[in-house]
Amino acid sequence: MDAEYARKLQEEEESHVQAKDVQAKDVQAKRIQFQMAFFKGKTYDQIRPIFQARFNANMRFLLKSKEEMAKEEEEIIKSINETPTQKAAKRRRLRKQAKEAEDLKKQLEVLGDEDDDVFVEATPIGTK
Repeated sequence: MDAEYARKLQEEEESHVQAKDVQAKDVQAKRIQFQMAFFKGKTYDQIRPIFQARFNANMRFLLKSKEEMAKEEEEIIKSINETPTQKAAKRRRLRKQAKEAEDLKKQLEVLGDEDDDVFVEATPIGTK
């Protein structure tokens, strides 16, 4: 009785594994079809920049010096060790900078000229 039950469980487990394998193969096939459809009808000159950008990013990562890697690790550790009050102060500072930049953009007005020359007229910002 127990051996028969164990055999049924084993068969059921194998059928689930096979179903997952079939599903994974189907997903992979669809992914390849999508990728091929994305590039279909494009010329080499249109496709090359996409691959070149990815290649350059990979090369930058691979050619990083030990100093750059150590610097990145320090920044990550520093951000992990920030206290909630430091994080809140940083968010406030960034919001303030974004608001100031937005206010500055609002105060700039682009005026057109008959000769299609573009001039920028700025209104003065109050001093701090």
